[in-house]
Amino acid sequence: MVCHIGVLGANGRMGQELIKAICEDNQTLLKSALVRQGHDLDGKNLGILTPLCADLTYESDVSKAFEKSDVILDFTLPKATGAFLEKALERQTPLVIGTTGLSPEDHVLMEKVARTVPVVYGTNMSLGITVLNALVEQTATFLGEDFDIEILEMHHRHKKDAPSGTALTLGDFAARGRGVPFESVASFERHGEAQQARKKGDIGFATLQGGGVAGDHSVLFASEDEVLTLSHRALNRSVFAKGAVRAAKWVVTQEPGLYNMRNVLGL
Repeated sequence: MVCHIGVLGANGRMGQELIKAICEDNQTLLKSALVRQGHDLDGKNLGILTPLCADLTYESDVSKAFEKSDVILDFTLPKATGAFLEKALERQTPLVIGTTGLSPEDHVLMEKVARTVPVVYGTNMSLGITVLNALVEQTATFLGEDFDIEILEMHHRHKKDAPSGTALTLGDFAARGRGVPFESVASFERHGEAQQARKKGDIGFATLQGGGVAGDHSVLFASEDEVLTLSHRALNRSVFAKGAVRAAKWVVTQEPGLYNMRNVLGL
């Protein structure tokens, strides 16, 4: 069965990677590449991006995009995701959402939509990061509070959220492994003379930005005697796109519910 996919934010960096990944996958077919109304690409042929999709044009009609697609991929902006969730609920169209920086209200709406529509949500669709999340949770379970946990990441200079959704998710899995609420142990503020000594059990974050780095993440477990580092490096954005396409092919066969990439991989 060929999966018909629509891409929201088709003009963005991730949108373009998603289009290429869909066109290169022999089990998927791109049905819609959506841009905002009035965008320069609206009505233009996708052949300017990849010859594999030269028979399609960019479009701006959201309703038509949902109507034509078995599943919709949303890697846009938080301010747009709410409207797309509402449209998915209206059309009963499965969604794969990789947008980060969503508000608590967005998450409540996502849970509402997932009661009748299957939704995959992930801050990072990389298959490697998905495995890393599982390893971090397991390692945090094995190693007690004598091991401090630090999460270090680096992204390209255009990255807008810091810490990233990926780093926060890694921290959340570490907290789960320790059996504690993430909010009670997350530590973000470390600067100035008022910096206090590290509290036992805290999960620290450090963020670097520069150049065109697609995404580097490391989780350090440090005791007085040794340091264990679990890390992942994305060499390009295609790893996120390929993971999202895999999620799209998976979610169209699922019952309504809110899923993540661990579900997709069967972890």
